Amino acid sequence: MREYGVDLLDFYRGTMTVRRLAVLVKQLKPTSGLARILSGPVGAEMEAKAQAEAKLSRKRTLKVEFQKLKRRYGLG
Repeated sequence: MREYGVDLLDFYRGTMTVRRLAVLVKQLKPTSGLARILSGPVGAEMEAKAQAEAKLSRKRTLKVEFQKLKRRYGLG
């Protein structure tokens, strides 16, 4: 768990409680390595789709803003 600077072996060594481990795992970002592994290929596919949709939405927004600026300055 690179995000927290925690060694998972601490759990096996007995220096980390189950509760602490559960809290750390629940707080992981969806893009973390462990969360991606746990979500499996379906989760990765959904993440990729969401990223593609966000990119497309941003592209549309920028295009609309660009068209407004062109009209404002009489360029289009």
